[in-house]
Amino acid sequence: MDSSLKAYFSVREVCIRYGVGTSTVYDWINHGQFPKPKKFGPKLVRFHIEDLLQWEKMQEGEKYAAFEERALKEAYTALPNNIS
Repeated sequence: MDSSLKAYFSVREVCIRYGVGTSTVYDWINHGQFPKPKKFGPKLVRFHIEDLLQWEKMQEGEKYAAFEERALKEAYTALPNNIS
């Protein structure tokens, strides 16, 4: 099913989406690194697509920030010693 039409994803679908195992998803949740699922029953949890998309945007931002920081460090170390 197209993710733009589906509002909630199972743990299995989340694992497939990100290429990780169930224990990794729950480790991320327990460490505050991933959105918590919504509970629909004692044994039924689902992740809302908006929560997942927001998390993905945050990940992209962190990757860009790390890339930018690394590029700045490389540019700084490439400067001649008398300029820095």
